[in-house]
Amino acid sequence: ALTRELGKNSKIRSAVENHPMLGMLGIEDLQIVEMPCIQHARGENIDDLTELLKEEGALKDKYQYVVVTSPEAAKVLGEAMKTAGLEEAAAIGAKVVAVGKATEKALKTECNLSVDFVPSKANGETLALE
Repeated sequence: ALTRELGKNSKIRSAVENHPMLGMLGIEDLQIVEMPCIQHARGENIDDLTELLKEEGALKDKYQYVVVTSPEAAKVLGEAMKTAGLEEAAAIGAKVVAVGKATEKALKTECNLSVDFVPSKANGETLALE
């Protein structure tokens, strides 16, 4: 069972289906099902984020960094930026940190943001150490 959101399992599905161990184990008919265990929903603070983004220089004045921990969070930030009328990455003002390469990619595509830092491992512990 693949537990990510529906439609977001293609890479792992391909890796499993093409893994050489299947042949070594004699598995010819592998059944893979998508069984999402997480559902993303609109957070109760999204309006607060949008209002903060609307205030010119608010992020820069209040925060040195914006840390984004997942591609889904990048999508939420992108939507809030659009709602706030921010089309330029410079309008955020704070440095942007992405926890993981997939999050970095999402920040570039969803938010048009340049990322200032990505820890060597995609976890909070490494982020704190680096």
